[in-house]
Amino acid sequence: MIANKLTILTATAALLEPALALSHRHAHHQHAQKRGDWVVATIDGQVVSWENNYFGPGGAAPAATQPAAASQPEAPAAPAPAAPQPTTIIKVAKPSQAAKSAYEPAPQPKKEETAAKAPQKAAIKEKTQSKAKTSSTQSKSSGSSSGGSVGFSHKRGVCYNNVDLANTFAGDCKNCGWGYNWDSSSGGLKGLNFIPTLWNDQPLHTDRFSDNCAQALSDGAKAIFSFNEPDNVGQADMTPAYAAKAHVKWLNPYAGKALIGAPSISNSGLPMEGVEWLKNWVSECEKLDEQCHYDFCNVHWYSEVEYGNTLFDHLKASHEACGGKPIWLTEFAPTGSDEAIADWLKDTIPKLEGLSYLDAYSYFKVETGMLMTSETALSSYGSVYASA
Repeated sequence: MIANKLTILTATAALLEPALALSHRHAHHQHAQKRGDWVVATIDGQVVSWENNYFGPGGAAPAATQPAAASQPEAPAAPAPAAPQPTTIIKVAKPSQAAKSAYEPAPQPKKEETAAKAPQKAAIKEKTQSKAKTSSTQSKSSGSSSGGSVGFSHKRGVCYNNVDLANTFAGDCKNCGWGYNWDSSSGGLKGLNFIPTLWNDQPLHTDRFSDNCAQALSDGAKAIFSFNEPDNVGQADMTPAYAAKAHVKWLNPYAGKALIGAPSISNSGLPMEGVEWLKNWVSECEKLDEQCHYDFCNVHWYSEVEYGNTLFDHLKASHEACGGKPIWLTEFAPTGSDEAIADWLKDTIPKLEGLSYLDAYSYFKVETGMLMTSETALSSYGSVYASA
């Protein structure tokens, strides 16, 4: 009798194991921490930890992994608006998992399928962008961190929240040529070409976008980024159709003034996220009378370091979805030990430098606990990124 019960229990456990594993793929936990908290999570049996330096909420190649870092700006303080600060949570999943990011999205007005009204103070007159496909053959970036067809001194860049840390890191990164901070104002970035971003089309960002872009262009900005991860409910959170119309409204006026990026996407493998969202956005753009002007596509990637090669699968799929236009990799980071990440970067950076259709890339991010260990010192893998 006891033997029979043990047999039944063993069989039941064997049936439950795959069901629990499948459930886990869709149930990564939410983490909302205050500034300076150290976050520790167990993901697929692996303990992952990171420092979360901002208060707030928290993407896989097609058929690959996962949820990207969340960069949600805060409201600027009155009376003079300050550059918003993203809140950052890193979540990872193994390739072939489609784990939904669990964040608490910032409050957003209900979306309509028409873009928001543009500010009365337009910096540049709108132009009509003709429907065109660019060749999949792109200018080849040199192996010495050349900025390819963009014209940067180097294709390597930095993403940051704290401009003082960014300026310190840039002083050590002789192969860095540009930077961005998810906002349209640099906050005082020195020595790097600043790329302004329109995080989404809400007034918090659009009210300052025209003036800030005019200043950035005057300072020599070579590109402008469209919306931040509209495929992600915890980020800009827009449908492809809505984002296409909003892009025409807000980004098309800068055609010919700077290179324009498509909205950035995560590497989520979930339906209507990641590369699938980008394909649908391109399709929606083609339906418009005035089509979206975009010169390159902007992508993000996160995963465990052991699945680092999926980065290149994601880049290739994004390049194809973008109609053969160049790719900018503006957020990427694996999780793992500092030593494993440093080794991965030593192997990966030369590949990124040699990838002909990749015009720019920036590791996530210049921050203590990441590329830096303090306000003045680089981490082990931060030193690799700065000097490779």
